[in-house]
Amino acid sequence: MRKLLIIPLLLISVYLQSQVIITADHTVVDDYYSIPDRWIDSINTKLAWIHGASHATALYNGFDSLAKEDARLGAKIWYQPADDEPPEAQSDSFRIGREDLGGHGVMTAPSQRSHMEENLIGAHNTSYPDNQYDYWMYGWSYEQATWGDTSDTRDPYYDVPWAGSSAGAENDTVWGLDSDDTDITGNVYCNVFHIHQLDTMEAYMRDNDYDTRIIYNTGIADGDEATLRGYQRAVKNQHIRDSLVYITNADTVYFLDYEDILVYNDEGELNTVNWDDNGEDRAYRHVHADNMTPNNATY
Repeated sequence: MRKLLIIPLLLISVYLQSQVIITADHTVVDDYYSIPDRWIDSINTKLAWIHGASHATALYNGFDSLAKEDARLGAKIWYQPADDEPPEAQSDSFRIGREDLGGHGVMTAPSQRSHMEENLIGAHNTSYPDNQYDYWMYGWSYEQATWGDTSDTRDPYYDVPWAGSSAGAENDTVWGLDSDDTDITGNVYCNVFHIHQLDTMEAYMRDNDYDTRIIYNTGIADGDEATLRGYQRAVKNQHIRDSLVYITNADTVYFLDYEDILVYNDEGELNTVNWDDNGEDRAYRHVHADNMTPNNATY
Protein backbone atom coordinates (compact mmCIF):
# COMPACT_ATOMS: atom_id res chain seq x y z
CA MET A 1 0.00 0.00 0.00
CA ARG A 2 1.53 3.31 -1.06
CA LYS A 3 0.04 4.99 2.00
CA LEU A 4 2.50 3.08 4.16
CA LEU A 5 5.52 4.02 2.06
CA ILE A 6 6.47 7.03 4.12
CA ILE A 7 9.75 8.78 3.35
CA PRO A 8 10.97 12.37 3.41
CA LEU A 9 11.02 12.45 -0.40
CA LEU A 10 7.35 13.35 -0.70
CA LEU A 11 7.71 17.09 -0.54
CA ILE A 12 5.53 20.06 -1.16
CA SER A 13 6.49 23.60 -0.10
CA VAL A 14 4.16 25.88 1.81
CA TYR A 15 5.42 29.41 2.48
CA LEU A 16 4.47 30.97 5.78
CA GLN A 17 6.05 34.39 6.27
CA SER A 18 9.81 33.88 5.69
CA GLN A 19 9.74 30.23 6.75
CA VAL A 20 9.35 27.27 4.40
CA ILE A 21 7.52 24.19 5.69
CA ILE A 22 8.15 21.16 3.50
CA THR A 23 5.34 18.73 4.16
CA ALA A 24 4.71 15.11 3.31
CA ASP A 25 1.03 14.24 3.77
CA HIS A 26 -1.61 12.14 2.02
CA THR A 27 -2.04 14.69 -0.79
CA VAL A 28 1.46 14.13 -2.16
CA VAL A 29 1.71 10.34 -1.94
CA ASP A 30 0.50 9.91 -5.51
CA ASP A 31 3.17 12.33 -6.71
CA TYR A 32 5.97 10.00 -5.73
CA TYR A 33 6.76 8.79 -9.24
CA SER A 34 7.15 12.34 -10.48
CA ILE A 35 10.19 12.81 -8.23
CA PRO A 36 13.22 13.40 -10.49
CA ASP A 37 15.91 10.75 -10.64
CA ARG A 38 18.50 13.22 -9.32
CA TRP A 39 16.52 13.57 -6.08
CA ILE A 40 16.36 9.80 -5.71
CA ASP A 41 20.11 9.66 -6.32
CA SER A 42 20.61 12.18 -3.55
CA ILE A 43 18.43 10.25 -1.08
CA ASN A 44 20.45 7.11 -1.86
CA THR A 45 23.45 8.80 -0.21
CA LYS A 46 21.69 9.76 3.04
CA LEU A 47 21.78 8.36 6.58
CA ALA A 48 18.79 8.72 8.96
CA TRP A 49 18.27 7.95 12.63
CA ILE A 50 14.60 7.41 13.54
CA HIS A 51 14.61 7.31 17.34
CA GLY A 52 11.93 5.05 18.76
CA ALA A 53 10.89 1.47 19.33
CA SER A 54 7.88 -0.52 18.11
CA HIS A 55 6.07 1.89 15.78
CA ALA A 56 9.33 3.25 14.41
CA THR A 57 9.80 -0.05 12.62
CA ALA A 58 6.77 0.79 10.45
CA LEU A 59 8.78 3.68 9.01
CA TYR A 60 11.73 1.41 8.27
CA ASN A 61 9.54 -1.31 6.78
CA GLY A 62 7.65 1.20 4.66
CA PHE A 63 10.85 2.50 3.15
CA ASP A 64 12.09 -1.02 2.52
CA SER A 65 8.81 -1.86 0.75
CA LEU A 66 9.13 1.24 -1.40
CA ALA A 67 12.67 0.33 -2.43
CA LYS A 68 11.41 -3.07 -3.57
CA GLU A 69 8.78 -1.34 -5.72
CA ASP A 70 11.04 1.36 -7.20
CA ALA A 71 14.25 0.14 -8.83
CA ARG A 72 15.75 3.63 -8.59
CA LEU A 73 15.77 3.51 -4.81
CA GLY A 74 17.88 1.44 -2.43
CA ALA A 75 17.25 0.86 1.27
CA LYS A 76 19.47 -0.43 4.06
CA ILE A 77 17.70 -0.96 7.37
CA TRP A 78 19.95 -1.12 10.42
CA TYR A 79 19.46 -1.52 14.14
CA GLN A 80 21.70 -1.55 17.15
CA PRO A 81 22.70 -3.70 18.92
CA ALA A 82 22.16 -6.19 16.08
CA ASP A 83 24.32 -3.97 13.85
CA ASP A 84 27.47 -2.59 15.45
CA GLU A 85 27.16 0.74 13.66
CA PRO A 86 25.31 2.39 10.77
CA PRO A 87 26.27 1.26 7.24
CA GLU A 88 29.19 3.16 5.79
CA ALA A 89 28.64 6.04 3.40
CA GLN A 90 27.44 4.86 0.00
CA SER A 91 25.57 6.07 -3.06
CA ASP A 92 23.07 3.32 -3.81
CA SER A 93 20.88 3.01 -0.69
CA PHE A 94 19.13 5.25 1.80
CA ARG A 95 20.31 4.09 5.24
CA ILE A 96 17.55 4.30 7.82
CA GLY A 97 17.57 2.87 11.34
CA ARG A 98 18.40 3.63 14.95
CA GLU A 99 21.11 3.44 17.53
CA ASP A 100 19.64 0.96 20.00
CA LEU A 101 16.01 1.07 21.16
CA GLY A 102 14.68 4.55 21.79
CA GLY A 103 12.08 5.87 24.18
CA HIS A 104 10.01 9.00 24.55
CA GLY A 105 12.17 10.18 27.45
CA VAL A 106 14.58 11.86 25.06
CA MET A 107 11.91 14.49 24.36
CA THR A 108 10.54 15.02 27.86
CA ALA A 109 13.48 16.67 29.67
CA PRO A 110 16.16 19.14 28.56
CA SER A 111 18.89 16.99 30.12
CA GLN A 112 17.90 13.99 28.01
CA ARG A 113 17.67 16.10 24.87
CA SER A 114 21.18 17.39 25.55
CA HIS A 115 22.39 13.80 25.86
CA MET A 116 20.93 13.02 22.42
CA GLU A 117 22.61 16.09 20.93
CA GLU A 118 25.95 14.93 22.32
CA ASN A 119 25.32 11.45 20.90
CA LEU A 120 24.72 12.85 17.42
CA ILE A 121 27.87 14.94 17.48
CA GLY A 122 29.89 12.20 19.15
CA ALA A 123 28.82 9.62 16.59
CA HIS A 124 30.39 11.74 13.89
CA ASN A 125 33.48 12.85 15.79
CA THR A 126 34.42 9.54 17.40
CA SER A 127 32.31 6.55 16.42
CA TYR A 128 31.56 7.06 12.74
CA PRO A 129 33.94 9.64 11.26
CA ASP A 130 32.91 10.90 7.83
CA ASN A 131 29.49 9.28 8.28
CA GLN A 132 27.31 11.86 10.01
CA TYR A 133 23.53 11.67 10.22
CA ASP A 134 21.60 13.62 7.61
CA TYR A 135 18.23 13.32 9.38
CA TRP A 136 16.96 12.70 12.91
CA MET A 137 13.31 12.11 13.83
CA TYR A 138 11.41 10.88 16.85
CA GLY A 139 9.23 7.87 15.99
CA TRP A 140 6.04 8.16 18.07
CA SER A 141 4.41 5.14 19.65
CA TYR A 142 1.51 5.15 22.15
CA GLU A 143 2.84 8.02 24.32
CA GLN A 144 0.14 10.44 23.19
CA ALA A 145 -2.75 8.35 24.43
CA THR A 146 -2.55 4.76 25.61
CA TRP A 147 -0.25 4.70 28.61
CA GLY A 148 -1.04 6.40 31.91
CA ASP A 149 -4.29 7.69 33.34
CA THR A 150 -6.63 10.45 32.14
CA SER A 151 -6.99 13.86 33.77
CA ASP A 152 -9.89 14.50 36.13
CA THR A 153 -10.43 17.96 34.62
CA ARG A 154 -11.35 18.68 31.01
CA ASP A 155 -9.60 21.21 28.81
CA PRO A 156 -11.96 24.21 28.75
CA TYR A 157 -11.51 24.84 25.01
CA TYR A 158 -11.50 21.29 23.59
CA ASP A 159 -13.81 19.88 26.28
CA VAL A 160 -11.69 16.76 26.65
CA PRO A 161 -9.62 15.19 29.44
CA TRP A 162 -5.94 14.66 28.62
CA ALA A 163 -4.21 11.29 28.52
CA GLY A 164 -0.77 9.93 27.66
CA SER A 165 2.51 9.37 29.45
CA SER A 166 5.76 11.29 29.72
CA ALA A 167 8.48 8.91 30.90
CA GLY A 168 11.58 10.87 31.86
CA ALA A 169 9.71 14.12 32.51
CA GLU A 170 9.63 15.82 35.89
CA ASN A 171 6.21 14.26 36.40
CA ASP A 172 5.44 11.10 34.43
CA THR A 173 1.76 11.73 33.99
CA VAL A 174 -0.82 12.85 31.41
CA TRP A 175 -0.04 15.86 29.25
CA GLY A 176 -1.75 18.36 27.00
CA LEU A 177 -1.03 20.94 24.32
CA ASP A 178 0.68 23.92 25.93
CA SER A 179 1.61 25.52 29.25
CA ASP A 180 -2.02 26.43 29.92
CA ASP A 181 -2.69 22.72 30.38
CA THR A 182 -0.19 22.36 33.24
CA ASP A 183 -2.91 23.30 35.74
CA ILE A 184 -4.95 20.37 34.40
CA THR A 185 -2.21 17.78 34.06
CA GLY A 186 0.36 18.83 36.68
CA ASN A 187 2.93 18.27 33.93
CA VAL A 188 5.14 20.85 32.21
CA TYR A 189 5.60 18.42 29.32
CA CYS A 190 3.18 19.12 26.47
CA ASN A 191 3.07 19.43 22.67
CA VAL A 192 4.76 22.83 22.73
CA PHE A 193 7.50 21.50 25.03
CA HIS A 194 8.10 18.63 22.58
CA ILE A 195 8.37 20.98 19.60
CA HIS A 196 10.67 23.29 21.56
CA GLN A 197 12.96 20.34 22.31
CA LEU A 198 13.24 19.59 18.59
CA ASP A 199 13.73 23.26 17.77
CA THR A 200 16.54 23.43 20.32
CA MET A 201 18.18 20.36 18.81
CA GLU A 202 18.03 22.07 15.43
CA ALA A 203 19.86 25.10 16.87
CA TYR A 204 22.48 22.87 18.47
CA MET A 205 23.22 21.22 15.14
CA ARG A 206 23.63 24.60 13.44
CA ASP A 207 25.78 26.05 16.25
CA ASN A 208 28.15 23.11 15.98
CA ASP A 209 28.35 23.23 12.17
CA TYR A 210 26.67 19.86 11.97
CA ASP A 211 24.43 19.09 9.00
CA THR A 212 21.83 16.89 10.70
CA ARG A 213 18.31 18.13 9.96
CA ILE A 214 15.42 17.50 12.33
CA ILE A 215 12.22 16.05 10.86
CA TYR A 216 9.06 17.06 12.71
CA ASN A 217 6.08 14.71 12.58
CA THR A 218 2.63 13.87 13.82
CA GLY A 219 2.05 10.70 15.78
CA ILE A 220 0.33 7.42 15.08
CA ALA A 221 -3.35 6.78 14.38
CA ASP A 222 -3.89 3.16 15.49
CA GLY A 223 -5.03 1.76 18.82
CA ASP A 224 -7.56 3.29 21.22
CA GLU A 225 -10.24 3.17 18.54
CA ALA A 226 -13.48 5.06 19.30
CA THR A 227 -12.27 6.14 22.75
CA LEU A 228 -11.50 9.29 24.68
CA ARG A 229 -7.81 8.45 24.43
CA GLY A 230 -7.96 8.19 20.65
CA TYR A 231 -9.96 11.42 20.36
CA GLN A 232 -7.54 13.51 22.41
CA ARG A 233 -4.61 12.00 20.45
CA ALA A 234 -6.19 13.34 17.24
CA VAL A 235 -6.47 16.76 18.91
CA LYS A 236 -2.76 16.60 19.80
CA ASN A 237 -1.79 15.70 16.24
CA GLN A 238 -3.77 18.63 14.83
CA HIS A 239 -2.12 20.93 17.34
CA ILE A 240 1.32 19.80 16.12
CA ARG A 241 0.34 20.85 12.59
CA ASP A 242 -0.83 24.23 13.86
CA SER A 243 2.31 24.82 15.95
CA LEU A 244 4.99 24.41 13.27
CA VAL A 245 4.91 28.15 12.56
CA TYR A 246 6.41 28.76 16.01
CA ILE A 247 9.68 26.98 15.19
CA THR A 248 12.42 29.61 15.34
CA ASN A 249 15.69 27.85 14.56
CA ALA A 250 15.04 26.50 11.08
CA ASP A 251 14.40 28.51 7.93
CA THR A 252 13.17 25.27 6.36
CA VAL A 253 11.04 22.91 8.45
CA TYR A 254 10.75 19.28 7.33
CA PHE A 255 7.39 17.87 8.39
CA LEU A 256 6.10 14.30 8.00
CA ASP A 257 2.34 14.32 8.62
CA TYR A 258 2.33 10.64 9.46
CA GLU A 259 -1.15 10.56 10.97
CA ASP A 260 -2.63 12.26 7.90
CA ILE A 261 -1.20 9.59 5.60
CA LEU A 262 -2.43 6.75 7.79
CA VAL A 263 -6.07 7.86 7.92
CA TYR A 264 -6.53 7.91 4.11
CA ASN A 265 -6.42 4.85 1.86
CA ASP A 266 -5.03 4.74 -1.68
CA GLU A 267 -8.37 5.95 -3.09
CA GLY A 268 -8.27 9.05 -0.91
CA GLU A 269 -11.01 7.85 1.42
CA LEU A 270 -10.81 9.26 4.95
CA ASN A 271 -11.58 6.97 7.88
CA THR A 272 -13.24 8.39 10.98
CA VAL A 273 -14.59 6.82 14.14
CA ASN A 274 -16.76 8.16 16.97
CA TRP A 275 -16.00 8.55 20.66
CA ASP A 276 -19.19 8.24 22.72
CA ASP A 277 -18.81 11.17 25.09
CA ASN A 278 -21.65 10.55 27.53
CA GLY A 279 -24.16 10.05 24.72
CA GLU A 280 -22.64 12.55 22.27
CA ASP A 281 -20.82 11.10 19.26
CA ARG A 282 -17.57 13.00 18.65
CA ALA A 283 -15.89 12.02 15.37
CA TYR A 284 -12.16 11.91 14.85
CA ARG A 285 -9.68 10.50 12.33
CA HIS A 286 -8.39 6.96 12.82
CA VAL A 287 -6.08 4.74 10.76
CA HIS A 288 -7.76 3.34 7.65
CA ALA A 289 -8.10 -0.46 7.70
CA ASP A 290 -6.50 -0.65 4.23
CA ASN A 291 -3.28 0.68 5.72
CA MET A 292 -3.02 -2.01 8.40
CA THR A 293 -2.14 -4.79 5.97
CA PRO A 294 -0.28 -6.72 4.77
CA ASN A 295 2.74 -5.96 6.94
CA ASN A 296 1.51 -5.86 10.52
CA ALA A 297 -1.94 -5.83 12.07
CA THR A 298 -0.84 -3.49 14.86
CA TYR A 299 1.42 -0.89 13.28
